[in-house]
Amino acid sequence: ETEFRINVRRLDELTHHLAESNMLDEMVEALCSLSYIQAKCAAGRLNDLLQEYGTAMKLLPETFHARTRLQEYFDFVRLQGNALSIYPEIILQQAFHSSHSASPGIEARSMLTSVDHGIILEEEFRADRVVLGIFNTTHSAGNQISGVCLLDCDDGASLCFSASYDGSVQIFDARQARLISVLYHDSSLISLACWKSFENIVVAAATRGGGMCIWVGAVVGDGFISKKTTLDVCSDTDMYLGRLGNTVAIACGRNVFVTDEVFSKISLKFEVASDISCMGASRDGHSLVLGCDDQTVCVFDVDIQASSIHHHGFDITAVAILHNKKLAASGLREPRGMLGAVQLFSGRIILWDTETKESKGELEGHCFGPVGNLDFSGDGSKLIAAAQDWEGPRVWDCSTLDCLVCFRAHGVHARVARING
Repeated sequence: ETEFRINVRRLDELTHHLAESNMLDEMVEALCSLSYIQAKCAAGRLNDLLQEYGTAMKLLPETFHARTRLQEYFDFVRLQGNALSIYPEIILQQAFHSSHSASPGIEARSMLTSVDHGIILEEEFRADRVVLGIFNTTHSAGNQISGVCLLDCDDGASLCFSASYDGSVQIFDARQARLISVLYHDSSLISLACWKSFENIVVAAATRGGGMCIWVGAVVGDGFISKKTTLDVCSDTDMYLGRLGNTVAIACGRNVFVTDEVFSKISLKFEVASDISCMGASRDGHSLVLGCDDQTVCVFDVDIQASSIHHHGFDITAVAILHNKKLAASGLREPRGMLGAVQLFSGRIILWDTETKESKGELEGHCFGPVGNLDFSGDGSKLIAAAQDWEGPRVWDCSTLDCLVCFRAHGVHARVARING
């Protein structure tokens, strides 16, 4: 990794000299820079930075063309300064999730958009290949940019799927980062499950209004020909989708629904005791694991339609299951102290036996945010975890509990991670 050396004297004197020289435009450009803010916070100069903003606002005439922009950066530093003083490397993450119309957010999104439709990273380690996709502001509706809220890929990682708040799903060739097709729906999308079965591609997306749309089709030439089906599943609540063999499992509220293999109707429905906060499905289609708001995990065997309960004692943010090895993983949100009036959380992962409920080990590498996504490799030897921190997804060895690799996620939350092999 690159080592950054900060010239503290230059930081202390830069805006002062620009102001003394009446170079107001240059002074504003320095103060309206995330790199400058990060450097000041990393050098322990937050109070000086706030004074620089105050001085600049007094110097600038009320009619100065960049006064509003400077005020937006000033507001950003006042809001995020305490956190950035401790963790300056999260500045892109914090700016990215700030107001979409404010200047710091616009700068962060422009820095993070490396190609037209997102970033696809590939890295070799040991005998396996892991593909990570990070999509930020890649969808557009008219002249408006709409952020990507969901991401998935097929088992072979040859296709990537991204869903946006504007109701569209884009299909990409993952190897060439080439857009294949765009699927449209008239509601905001909140959950996504996609896969390729032989020549058919299945795209299932849950909508904000409680319905689900499923496209089944194939890539023909440079396009995608598909048939769309819509199912009304439940009321306006959070929904979680998962591939269960060649069917789709849907969790919302306390209910779980499973479609038939042609996606024309609901073939199975059951209820759990508490609202569902996350869901995982085994790739072979035999088991579901459900994280619930009462800090329990429900394992449901689809074949015999029976469930078992495991209590964790912490909020559950992500789950995954490997049916053939009776192995499950749970991501727990644990308090790790306060930063001012803000509660901080870390993400601990527990591997456990789905039959005996015994712990198989704990993974404690995600220190700055809860885990939002878990996925086992096909043979169960590895687990990939994406957390709400800035360090990027990690790949873990399920036997030794060692972290094999950590992907740097460019300072933003990784939306989803998938591992193949």
